[in-house]
Amino acid sequence: MSWAYYNGGLTDLSPGTKDVYDGARATAMMMSIDNESTFRVTLRGLKKSAMHNEYGAHLHTGPCGLDANQQPTVGGHYNTTPAGQSLVVNDKTEVWLNFQVHSLDNTRATAVVPFVPDGTRSITFHEKATVHHGDGVGTAGLKLACIPLDIKKVGGAK
Repeated sequence: MSWAYYNGGLTDLSPGTKDVYDGARATAMMMSIDNESTFRVTLRGLKKSAMHNEYGAHLHTGPCGLDANQQPTVGGHYNTTPAGQSLVVNDKTEVWLNFQVHSLDNTRATAVVPFVPDGTRSITFHEKATVHHGDGVGTAGLKLACIPLDIKKVGGAK
């Protein structure tokens, strides 16, 4: 079994630029059992301009933050396509947490995937919803904010 939990503010990946995530807070959880993982993210305090819009968030490979040059450290999407195979981009090889904002104080997204990620990761919030273009390409716009997700193994899991 693996798990992760976060509750707190979002790290701004676009300092100096105003966006819907500025000042927002998030709660995130991940629980993995039997090679399946469930992710749940709740956002609070989004800007009014977010209402009725859809946004994308994903599990990313690197830690949440900015480097010394103010560039995001989050890396690319966490993807489970086996090495040596053509990249497969979809909601079964990546964690896609698209959400539509109906409440500024309780916006949620849930994803269930057939794999168990590990290590220090981030959930990164984008400017747009995820759109799959096929041929290993998916887009969601700029990386605007992130939260850390430190995935832990328990119960003798290997």
